[in-house]
This record gives sequence, structure tokens and C-alpha cells, in this order.
Amino acid sequence: MNRKLMCNLLLTSLLLITNCNNHPAAIDEQKNDGFVPEGYELVWHDEFDTDKNGLPDSDLWYFETGDHGWGNNELQLYVAGVDGADTCAPVSGGTLKIIAKKKGDRVISIRMNSDASWTYGYFEARLKLPQGRGTWPAFWMLPQHFRSWPSDGEIDIM
Repeated sequence: MNRKLMCNLLLTSLLLITNCNNHPAAIDEQKNDGFVPEGYELVWHDEFDTDKNGLPDSDLWYFETGDHGWGNNELQLYVAGVDGADTCAPVSGGTLKIIAKKKGDRVISIRMNSDASWTYGYFEARLKLPQGRGTWPAFWMLPQHFRSWPSDGEIDIM
């Protein structure tokens, strides 16, 4: 497939967030095979190992949709995982693939977020990045009570 038309971002089998404070979210510790630094405890994770209609777990993630540029002139149309017959967020085999696809004169993709929030912690993800001109994958964090980018701040992880 033409690299200019498609980029894959694989969040492979592990997205961990740990925290040094107690957190009300109960985690099945036996499910986690990942590294947790001494003094921290696992408070949230997604292994992308469940198949809820082939999409990310809607109890953990939500999609942000639209094509209004998002403050930095992004050209793609963000969809809620699926647009007609095109799936831009398939989950299978312990991976989430984020797909950007040319559809007519538009490029469709996804923008995912979580309502989970922490003040401090250790964050870890395994990612496979796309190659090619014009790709700009991102894994970043915004404040919980976000109002305006970039004034409210942002932590770019990659």
C-alpha cells in the first residue's frame, strides 16, 4: 500500500500507567506482565487484548472527532474508529493500529483519549512508528481540565 496514503501506529500489547499513590481503580495484578518500578503500583493499563467489536475498549477510551485543525492546522478528518467500511482503529492480537487513509479528497484517521487522570506517575507504552513523508504520530498528555492549547500545557512523550 502507498506509504503516503497510509500510516500505521501500533501500540503493541502494552500501555501501562503506574502511580505512587493509591487509586480507586482495581487492577488484576496477575494480568500484568509489565515492569513496574519499585515504589509504584499499577493503577491503569490496556493490553489491547480484548475484542470489543474489533475496536478499542470504550470503557477506557473515547474518540475525538472532527476536521477543524485542532489548533495546529491538522488536515485529517478524525472519525470515531470507523467511517463507512473503513476501520481506522482496529484492535487484534494485542495491538491497536491507528490508520490514516485517503478517502476521496480527504484523509481520515482517529484521535483517541482517555478520561483517566493522574498527577504523578510512571508512564510506559510500546509503539511502532510509521515511515514516510508527512507522518507525524504522537503520544502525549494534556491537563485534566484542558481549556486551550497550547496555553494549558502539554507533555510530549514522543
